[in-house]
Amino acid sequence: MELLIPGLLLVGLMVYASTRIKRLAAKALEPETIETDQFSIMKPDGLISVVAPDNGLLFDAHTREFADEPADGFRKAAATVRMRENEDFDRFSTALVNSGGHVKDDVSSKVGEMRTRSIEIIDSENGVSISRFHKLVQNKEKLFDLQIEIPADHREQFDPALRQMADSFLVKD
Repeated sequence: MELLIPGLLLVGLMVYASTRIKRLAAKALEPETIETDQFSIMKPDGLISVVAPDNGLLFDAHTREFADEPADGFRKAAATVRMRENEDFDRFSTALVNSGGHVKDDVSSKVGEMRTRSIEIIDSENGVSISRFHKLVQNKEKLFDLQIEIPADHREQFDPALRQMADSFLVKD
């Protein structure tokens, strides 16, 4: 009897913690707008945004699950944003186009003083067909590169949401 009350309290605390963790995990997968002092982007449903990305990334989001074989080393979808200071817009975008993959789409535009270029390249890595989409935005002397990567087997599932994500990517002056 002496152990019953503390045992019930411990079980109740464990149930509360478990429920709270499940709610927070589900909320992490919900759509959200991420805004920094340099850019804003809308993260779609199903992607998890890394709070403090490393390797020079300003933004990093990916699916929780990995792709099925033969693409089992890749996430079902991933998106990153890098800032490339002192990088020449034309040289960098030309290097992407000449990287060896099949260029499926290549659209350039200008919004105010900012130049943009959207490039989609279908490439093969370790025998897996990967769709890589880059949205380049030149802001004064800084070049921002949004890269979205989807293995071909998961393209139908994630392509519309990730296109909306790319459309929502705005670089601030």
